[in-house]
Amino acid sequence: HTFKRLKYCEHVYTTVRHMISIQRTKEILADANISDAEVEAIRDSFRDLTEIIFKKWNSEQTVVD
Repeated sequence: HTFKRLKYCEHVYTTVRHMISIQRTKEILADANISDAEVEAIRDSFRDLTEIIFKKWNSEQTVVD
C-alpha cells in the first residue's frame, strides 16, 4: 500500500513538474506586467524547490513491500 502511494506521488510530481507553461504560471502569479523571462525564472525556482521538498519527503518514507 505504501509502495503504491509512493509510486503515485512520484508520477504526480513528474507530471506536474513538466506541464506548467509560462502562460499558466503568469495566470497563477496574476501579474500581467511580468516578463516571460522573469516568469520562467520564478517557475523554474519553484520547480527546484518542489524537487527538494519531494526528495526530502521521499527519503523520510518507509517503503513496505
